Amino acid sequence: MQSSEVPTTVSEAWLSTLADLIAVRSPLSEALYQRLVARNDWNPDQRIRLLTLAPWMAPSGATGTVPTVADNELVFGVMGYKTPDKSQTSRNIGDWVQTVSMLSHVIRRPDVQFTGPDTIVDALSRMRALTPKANLIGGPAATLRLVEFNRDATLYDRLPPDTWAFVFGWFMKNIYGSRPQFPLSENIHPVFLSFHISHTSFLKPAVVEYLKQHEPIGCRDWHTVRALRSRGVSAYLSGCVTTTIGGLYPSAVPNSSKPLAYVDVKPPEGTTNVVELKNLDDALRTRELGRALTQAYDRINAYRSEYSGVVTGRLHAYLPAESCGVPVTWRPSDPDDRRFDGLIGKNETPHTLMRERLSAIIRVIMDAILSGATPEEVRRVHSTETVVELAQAEQKLSTTTAPAKS
Repeated sequence: MQSSEVPTTVSEAWLSTLADLIAVRSPLSEALYQRLVARNDWNPDQRIRLLTLAPWMAPSGATGTVPTVADNELVFGVMGYKTPDKSQTSRNIGDWVQTVSMLSHVIRRPDVQFTGPDTIVDALSRMRALTPKANLIGGPAATLRLVEFNRDATLYDRLPPDTWAFVFGWFMKNIYGSRPQFPLSENIHPVFLSFHISHTSFLKPAVVEYLKQHEPIGCRDWHTVRALRSRGVSAYLSGCVTTTIGGLYPSAVPNSSKPLAYVDVKPPEGTTNVVELKNLDDALRTRELGRALTQAYDRINAYRSEYSGVVTGRLHAYLPAESCGVPVTWRPSDPDDRRFDGLIGKNETPHTLMRERLSAIIRVIMDAILSGATPEEVRRVHSTETVVELAQAEQKLSTTTAPAKS
């Protein structure tokens, strides 16, 4: 058993056994699921838990069938956050804000058409329709076949070969107690930007070798840059992709009469005309990807249209709100958190510069992908575009004392 809890009933034991088979991606999981779903002795909670595992029931434990791709389509991954282990499935809307931020660089290209799951296509099409015309991007025309890939469970996903994917954010979820699923699926052509590593224990030899194969690695913070470069990986500070989400919206027009939004921060006692918001939402764990992306888009839109400003210690509330021109007050629980190194504080890169450079980097990479470049050609484009940032990282880290490895 992967779980530390001992099942108390036969039904719980079967659920635990099924979870264990899914954890090792056993082809037996599908057969067992079919037998269990026919039983009628589940209580309501157990049946819900059983049905939640249904999407992961397929040959070899992968989700669904491989999408069909037309000859004129490029496969483009849209990052989601589901896993078969519900406890390790994200409920932080900030994750979907990151996905919308990265997708904004495709959404704002009117010459790019979308095919794929209707709910995802509809969500992105709605965002495009609401984007100010002045923020649209020119470039190669292409059709992207959108496919969902899950950050922490790509080895379960059924992905077509040659799936392009921007890889960003934090990778440390342990499905059913195993170590993080990294490297990613071999069907993914990854482009690493705004990448973060919390603990260097993540950097096993196989992970380091994988990152070297796909360098350069654009990192969200200096902690990640140091961790990678100390292991021989070509890495630079790209900053956070959520600094670029403002391109999807009209700029905010501050209005002091509107309430002030406190996001996961308590307002002072007796404060009036305030709204308290939370980034954590349990419903996101089971919400379909297109709906979750819409929820994230609408949250950022609310910051710029419904509130006079935002007070928060959440990175992915602060940076996207600021990107939209919203007055923001930063109140982190730990100002010295290494996640913020290079983003906020003494080593902060000006966010306007960060946004402009990251947008420029993504633009040249997307131009190459949409023009039919090979993975090797895209990596060369990425390296050439970031030659200054790579040199800056080399110079900065050669003149500073590296922290102890953790």
